[in-house]
Amino acid sequence: MNDNEDNQFLAAMWGDTQAYKERSFRIFQENSPDGFLILKPKFDDKGKIIDFLFVFLNASSSQILHVDSKEFIGHCLTELYPESMEIGVFKKIKEVYETKTPLKFEESYVNKVLGEVQWIRVISIPVIDGVAVTFQDVTEQKKIEEALKESQRRYSSLFNNQTNYMAHCRIITDENGKPVDYIVLEVNEAYLRLSGKKREELEGKRVTEIFQKANGYPFDNISTYGKVALEGGELSFENFFEIFQKWFSIYVYSTKQGEFTLMFNDITDRKLSEIKLQETLDELKRSNRELEQFAYVASHDLQEPLRMITSFARLFENKYKNQFDEKADYYIWHIVDGAKRMGTLIHDLLSFSRVTTKAVPFVLTDLNSILKEVQTDLQLIISESKAEVVIDNMPELKVDPVQIKQLFQNLIQNALKFRREKDPFVKVSAELLNNEWTFSVQDNGIGISSEYYDRIFMLFQRLHEKEKYPGTGLGLAICKKIVERHGGRIWLRSEEGKGTTFYFTLPFNR
Repeated sequence: MNDNEDNQFLAAMWGDTQAYKERSFRIFQENSPDGFLILKPKFDDKGKIIDFLFVFLNASSSQILHVDSKEFIGHCLTELYPESMEIGVFKKIKEVYETKTPLKFEESYVNKVLGEVQWIRVISIPVIDGVAVTFQDVTEQKKIEEALKESQRRYSSLFNNQTNYMAHCRIITDENGKPVDYIVLEVNEAYLRLSGKKREELEGKRVTEIFQKANGYPFDNISTYGKVALEGGELSFENFFEIFQKWFSIYVYSTKQGEFTLMFNDITDRKLSEIKLQETLDELKRSNRELEQFAYVASHDLQEPLRMITSFARLFENKYKNQFDEKADYYIWHIVDGAKRMGTLIHDLLSFSRVTTKAVPFVLTDLNSILKEVQTDLQLIISESKAEVVIDNMPELKVDPVQIKQLFQNLIQNALKFRREKDPFVKVSAELLNNEWTFSVQDNGIGISSEYYDRIFMLFQRLHEKEKYPGTGLGLAICKKIVERHGGRIWLRSEEGKGTTFYFTLPFNR
């Protein structure tokens, strides 16, 4: 088939070429997903445009506008949409017709069917004797944009009204990808007040331009910020900024690769308090070491002259007792008794100081064997008091065996000392709770009033007369110090006349 035959075939099928083009155009517009309509101007007697008539609407127009096209054809724009005059749509359509220039714009109006605002994006094109309009419903997009703007407004408000200092930055790397600098993109009002600079002096500038190294800015943090910016995540740490002469807690996080946000809070007062507290603790430790050393030296060096006093007092007592009057014998007895009690006191004071001064490393120890040794050492007092001592199975733990033996011995001996007259009983138990061993030494003795619970572990604290219950008041203080050295705690429960239970804990450290 030649060209002429082709044309004849098309003409027979579609009519002439112009008719074919118009038909194709109409088919395209009727099936377009976008709204499409044609408006023709309406003139007054003087030839002035007073309105535009709807002459065509496609199916999508009806769907987008939620109207029936039959209600539009032959009706005027301002008749159906009076607000078009106010919002400028009429003016823009008129401009397109008169200037023969296409125009793009967006407008919102209240859709009477939906009862809500609808946004339309419009492209208007001049055509013969009218204006062709294609449009899309962009209401959802506008809602999203508005929500995003609102979110940005809220973020900006939150960002700028934060009392913490905040800065959003972008990292700069060298050719090897190593962070070497960063650009300050945005800072909040608090940061401006801290820096004493204007916004334009900070935003858009490199940090090395803003703060010179000579000012003592901690530029080592660039690598830390860079790690977060490039790898993501978050990080918290504390640092002293010499340029501000302040301590800050710093929180850095990244929500976009290559960028990071800094949030830091002034903790100078807290940090200075911590430093002061640490200095005080260090001073206390030093003072305690000196006091312990003094107690050790004093008690150690006092033993020799005291032994001499005790020896000569006993010699004097043995030789001259009953050779003078009763008053002389009374004086001699007090000298000997005082020397004995002084010896006991010095011995206990030396034991107390040795908890730290003569401590040995912890070793894995079977506490069953320790308690067997304690029972052997206390066998005489156990027999004399006719007491029943029951010891449960004990664990193996890393401890100072000498000190733990002294701990158990002091507690059991204490229970036997303050026993009841009839059927004294002592039970030693152990239980694993919350990754630590809780030990108990229970007795059915005379008990302790609750008002003395806080005093009982203090140095030289005695609750009874020395004539009835001898001792120096150091035994339980030594127990407390041993337990604390092992990382545990000690306490008691008691009821007067019914007995006392001492508890202490040791870490599970096998």
